[in-house]
Amino acid sequence: MSEDCSRWNCLYPLYFDKARSLADGRRVKKEEAIEKPTVQHLAFACESLGVPFSVEAMKRHPRDPLLMGRVRVHLTDANICNTRVLIRQIASCLPEIASKMPSKDLKEVQGRNSPSAESSGVTLVPRIKKRGKKK
Repeated sequence: MSEDCSRWNCLYPLYFDKARSLADGRRVKKEEAIEKPTVQHLAFACESLGVPFSVEAMKRHPRDPLLMGRVRVHLTDANICNTRVLIRQIASCLPEIASKMPSKDLKEVQGRNSPSAESSGVTLVPRIKKRGKKK
């Protein structure tokens, strides 16, 4: 996307995970949550709602660094006034999307909407910690 996405709101898959408690980060009712949501599920939901979004596959939630990915959304629509309303609308779309979406389509939405490190040819190099001067 040509716009700067750094000021957009973030949505993480754990907000919609049925296995999580509210204290662990789930933000919707258990009836509206799904089992093991992915970033691609959220991307398809944003696409169906017509909300501008960007997938960041290499980002992690601070409370759960093992789960990769987040979706940044831009709230421009008059019907979606804040993040809570958007989360409720996405939660209402997710069960239908999770039941209909085959596993091969999961990778397709990521390549279509945002450049990832793999598709742009960028390799991630771990940082090397510099040691101090020997005494």
